[in-house]
Amino acid sequence: MGDLGLLRTPPSGWLDAVAVTIRSIGAATWTQEGEGGAPGVETSSRLAITWEVRVPGQASYVVEDDERKVPTWTIGTQVGGTGKRWYKVRLKRTYGLMPGVEVPCRVNPKDHRDLWIDWDAAYRNHEIAWDRKAALDRAVADQRGGFDKVVGRLANPFGAAPTDADRAEAAAVLAAEEAELARQWADATEAAAGATWAGVDADEKAVFDAMAADLQRIHATGRRHDGRVVAVVPTGRKLVGVEVKRIEVEIRDGAEPRVVALELPLQKEPAKRVAVGKDVSVWVDLEDPDRIAIA
Repeated sequence: MGDLGLLRTPPSGWLDAVAVTIRSIGAATWTQEGEGGAPGVETSSRLAITWEVRVPGQASYVVEDDERKVPTWTIGTQVGGTGKRWYKVRLKRTYGLMPGVEVPCRVNPKDHRDLWIDWDAAYRNHEIAWDRKAALDRAVADQRGGFDKVVGRLANPFGAAPTDADRAEAAAVLAAEEAELARQWADATEAAAGATWAGVDADEKAVFDAMAADLQRIHATGRRHDGRVVAVVPTGRKLVGVEVKRIEVEIRDGAEPRVVALELPLQKEPAKRVAVGKDVSVWVDLEDPDRIAIA
């Protein structure tokens, strides 16, 4: 009675519900072996998904880290994503399992963490969300112009042209990004100038200044991607009197998502903006793909 079976028959007596992805992290891949154990094709994957589950007439609740076998389309690709079933192809761009998109499901009345996912209905809902995001991404790339505009069109050659509404939303997205960057720069400048570094070891300040300069360089010259914070880990070290934390971010700068990390001294307020689950902008160093700056 699995939700990835050939017929995908829902269990009787379970409660109709909707699950919304909060975050998902890739796990092992499930592969269909060929004859005689020969390498086969990937018919599904595995994700650890955190859901918000909504049962009509009941309070919504969260199911943390529900590790399960999932269709291949839930893993985002660039051009030529997988279709509803593993043997089908979608020419338009896909973005995998997207936070906020409703996924019809059923809930075991004896165990509210036990979910049967209607993956076919989920795919139909995601097609709408993917097309919307693709149009918005293209509108943003068009307004950035230059290299971003060219790449934006190459990344989704089969997508629909942005509408006036998409272009208006893209302008708002870019304005918000610029405002956020300006605010962060002002905060950093004020923090750096406010204390005049009294009592700070000169060697530590030199390390801090070099780190700040490198992050500014990556931000100015690197390639921007969308990312999501998946872990924030204390390192046990301090720099200029502030605790250094390792920020791990999942990004999609290739066919498969990957996790890259950045260590920063984080005070309380900046730390809130890079909490686990937060969406962030990531700039990847063109010379070293494992070096990033985030906003």
